[in-house]
Amino acid sequence: MEPQPATRDERLAVAYVVASQLRLRDAPSTTASVRGTLAINTPVTPLGEHGDFTQVRVGNGAEGWVGSSYLGTEALTRDEALANARAATDRQEALGWWQRAAAIDPDREVLEGLAEAYAALGDRRAREVRAQLTWPHRMLLVHTWRPDEGRVLAEWSREPIEAVGAIERARWGALGIDPSEGWWVLPSIGEAVEAELVDVSSDIANHCAEASVRSVVLTVAPGVLDPRARPLAVHRGPPPPHWTQPARRPELSVEEATRRATAALASHTGRARDAFTVKLGPGARGAWVATASWPTGDYGELGHPLYDGAQARLFPQDTTIEELGPMFLEAEWFAERDVTGTGGAEWLADQGCGVMVYSAQRQYLTGTTMSCCGC
Repeated sequence: MEPQPATRDERLAVAYVVASQLRLRDAPSTTASVRGTLAINTPVTPLGEHGDFTQVRVGNGAEGWVGSSYLGTEALTRDEALANARAATDRQEALGWWQRAAAIDPDREVLEGLAEAYAALGDRRAREVRAQLTWPHRMLLVHTWRPDEGRVLAEWSREPIEAVGAIERARWGALGIDPSEGWWVLPSIGEAVEAELVDVSSDIANHCAEASVRSVVLTVAPGVLDPRARPLAVHRGPPPPHWTQPARRPELSVEEATRRATAALASHTGRARDAFTVKLGPGARGAWVATASWPTGDYGELGHPLYDGAQARLFPQDTTIEELGPMFLEAEWFAERDVTGTGGAEWLADQGCGVMVYSAQRQYLTGTTMSCCGC
């Protein structure tokens, strides 16, 4: 079913976002500043119209302008998006429907279709989507680590939920969760460790977009993880072979690595040492990786600043510098490790409101549900 734009009378009551992701602007113009983004099927209250734009209010009370053609009278379902994707004769139109379906429920069938749609257009994102196929329901990203409690929270699914809070153990089987399978946690340093599944919970991950997630909660025995490590991912059932091969621990101390990185990056960039902050993370092959970044003055498609940057890779015997170039990345924490088992070393970054996974070339692969959207 093609989602029909809401009439003016219908918009006075409620409308739904029918784009995979919609920008919320502060004025009715495509060049206006972006205040945030709204996920597909976000209900909004229309307040008025101006040309091709509609002013809306979202659930948290924030107001802004969106393209009127991206609002519908009903929420879009996964099956409707799939039917439209398969019926579309134009490749670009088909891609748009696959993107909508993936925004609603990125299961294997949808991701395979999305990858094919990108490939049909010669878009390199086909490879990135195929990389995501290694993740669903076997390999899960950790979104929260509570070291004082030894608790690891990993994102299980993104789907509508009826209530927040813990889910009764009797319902776990209906969700496809079997505690007896065995659960493993991959840290940034060292090999995977066994963990115990203790809880399954539901929560609202993004109050602005009203996005919800289910999480599995595991505990790790005290002293098992390297104190410098942070959990990256969880695997249900026996871990893949590459997880049992311990990543080498960086030999340099944090203090020495920070000192060397700061001096090397200042010399390489020509910037004063107090003009950037060095962020240090465990890298591949026993290295520390340090990054320095600074705003370019430009803004990316979501309205956030882009950054130029450089990174230093530090071994005991040498330090190498690599230009990163403009990027939409200023992580609070990061690590480099082969998480997907593809033979390379992915880049995992905690950007404050979500954990993102990038390829070695900094191409986005997958990530947790964003816990905020800026609106």
